[in-house]
Amino acid sequence: MDVKPNYCSLEQVFSENTLLKVPKYQRAYSWQKDNIDQFTSDIEGLFRSFQSGSVDDNHFMGGVVCVRIPNKDVLDDKVVYQLVDGQQRLSTTVLLISRLVHFLKGMKLNEDNSGIRERRVAKYRSKFIEFVAEENGKDVNFPRITLSRRDKDYYHNVVLNDVIGDSDLASHKLIKNSVNKIDSWFKKLFKDESEEDILRSSDILFRVISSALKILMIKMSDVNDAYRLFQVINDRGRSLTAGDLLRASSLGMYDNGTRHDSDLESLENIWDSITVDGASATDNKLIAYYNAHVGKTVRKSALFEDFNKEFFKSTHDIKNEIEDLSTGVSLYQSLSKGKWPYANSHLTGYQKRNYTISSLYSSTAIAYLY
Repeated sequence: MDVKPNYCSLEQVFSENTLLKVPKYQRAYSWQKDNIDQFTSDIEGLFRSFQSGSVDDNHFMGGVVCVRIPNKDVLDDKVVYQLVDGQQRLSTTVLLISRLVHFLKGMKLNEDNSGIRERRVAKYRSKFIEFVAEENGKDVNFPRITLSRRDKDYYHNVVLNDVIGDSDLASHKLIKNSVNKIDSWFKKLFKDESEEDILRSSDILFRVISSALKILMIKMSDVNDAYRLFQVINDRGRSLTAGDLLRASSLGMYDNGTRHDSDLESLENIWDSITVDGASATDNKLIAYYNAHVGKTVRKSALFEDFNKEFFKSTHDIKNEIEDLSTGVSLYQSLSKGKWPYANSHLTGYQKRNYTISSLYSSTAIAYLY
């Protein structure tokens, strides 16, 4: 396992030609209001510290796991990483910078200050929001961070185009809620300040975010090694689970570019239903399914790796395996609640055994009942 950890600032994470891409089927944006409150509170505390004269204070944001994606063209100088863990922090950081730009653009300024603002906005956008590269004599814009399939377009509209639309998807609602929380925070942070003070304070804030927020960036050469490593990295919002990673890896293997959207959405919905109850419940479902089909138990720390080896070995079989998993999880949930899952039962004494199963509950034993 080739691991290269680097303790660095966000300015270094988003270096000149670096782009970050969340795996296509990684879990969606998940930060709640309390995560945003904690995030902005940490930044504000650091900001106030520098306003009071500190010159070397910093705040550790946690770890990020990424894998370098090789360039197809040797003349392509972009550095692209697949972001395996840390997407919530980094995508929210970019979102916050985009809202800072929005806040500054909404100010009514005189001509001199307008010029300062335009230069600042250009600097902020190029560092955190989009990278501009020349290709075939033309400037081409690339988003600094690209989210998973479900959130990609909505997030880009918010960050790149300042368009916050309505959506029924839970993750889109969370992004919109984050926008509203951050906007309110900026209004409170710069309340009663003059134009000149806001321009000065906002640039201090930008430099604090760029230089004083620290990340442990772990760069790896193999995505499977990165998935195994995720378990020791704590995402402050909600750590990735084995279910999250199995979802991303299985759907990523299945999607070869020729699949129907309806099939992909159906499989995504299956994974949604499997992981909906949280990390612990998801682990229990997957372990029970593994026990029932393999005939032996599996450690939680090895769940991702062993489950992948046993059920997702062939791209051709992945759709059937995910559908079988859905059926097996449904059986497990019925049995664990003391409900016999089969419509027609010819067993005698069913009610007695039903009562015994639910009373003497054992997730390990239930795995061998289906």
